[in-house]
Amino acid sequence: MDAVEFPVTLPNQPKVQAVIDHAKWVYVVASLAVGLATNSLPYTLYTFLALVAATIVAVGPNWPWFKSEPSIEWLQVRI
Repeated sequence: MDAVEFPVTLPNQPKVQAVIDHAKWVYVVASLAVGLATNSLPYTLYTFLALVAATIVAVGPNWPWFKSEPSIEWLQVRI
């Protein structure tokens, strides 16, 4: 399951959130510009979806620049 999960340590989550917050404005403005330039709703949506996918690739995996703080060691549950 580790291959599917992309853990980001708790102290580093504000970095990821900042990237997502800035990217939201970039892809909204970029897709609007493409839509107005081409006068095409499908191109607007394709641009928006492509930039959302690029943002997911940028913040999804646990890249080294998101690992500046040590990971939190979780305790094992005793039953």
